[in-house]
Formats: sequence, C-alpha cells, structure tokens
Amino acid sequence: MQGSESQPSRRQEGSPDRATRPEDSAGVARDRPLILVVDDDEGVREALQTVLTDEGYAVELAANGREAIVALEEGVTPDLVVLDLRMPIMTGWGVWDHLQVNPTLARIPVLIFTGTGLSQGAVGPATVLPKHVGIDRFLEAVTKLLRAD
Repeated sequence: MQGSESQPSRRQEGSPDRATRPEDSAGVARDRPLILVVDDDEGVREALQTVLTDEGYAVELAANGREAIVALEEGVTPDLVVLDLRMPIMTGWGVWDHLQVNPTLARIPVLIFTGTGLSQGAVGPATVLPKHVGIDRFLEAVTKLLRAD
C-alpha cells in the first residue's frame, strides 16, 4: 500500500494482485507461485520484487517481521518466504519461530537471504544465501525451493 504509513512496504504499485492457495477458505486459484519477501531495506525489497516478477512470480512485500506476520494472519499464503534476519520491530528469527509453531506455515519453504554470516545448519531446514550472492544463484535457490514444495 504505497503511501500508507501503517504498512509502507506491502503491495507496492505495479505489483501483482494478491493470490491465495486453492485450499484456502477463499477458494481462489492462482496461476503462479507467490513469494513473500521480508526485508527492512527498501532497495533490496524493490530489487527482489523486480527480479521475481520478471521471472513470473507473484510477490508480496513486508518491511519487517511484524508486517510479515500480519500478512500471514490476513490470509497471505506464500509458496516461499525470502527472509532477512536483522530487521527492526521484529527480526527474521521472530518470523521463523512463528512459521515453525504453525503446522500449515511450517510447510512453507524459507530462503534466508541475509548479510548475517550463517551456515546452513544454523537454521534447520531453511536454505541460507548471503545477500552478496549473484542473481542467478538466488533464482536457482528460489526455483529449487519451489519445486521441493
């Protein structure tokens, strides 16, 4: 909602319409995977949105963990979460914890895309990529995670 002070990063102008999984209560089918990008850096969010929409994905944006949780509670059901860890208000770890305690959300693959130096084993089943990785490697990880879903 561009221009909204309460949720400045969600549903940017020109982004695809929100879609829900067929098994959701709305019963609306979608023709492309939905990726929830959670990052406090507006430039990173916008760049990822551009890259992902150019690849044919629907994208939902959140500027911090709390916005991501609100989106999930409002019925956004992503096929993949791209998650930064260091953010204000609520960190990526808070989002991770929220996803893991809900059996439905725990099935959503997570790509931790962060500047924090982490190894794969540090976060269980999530895939970890550093922010300085090339776009081809990022898209390869996205494709792999969506195929595994």
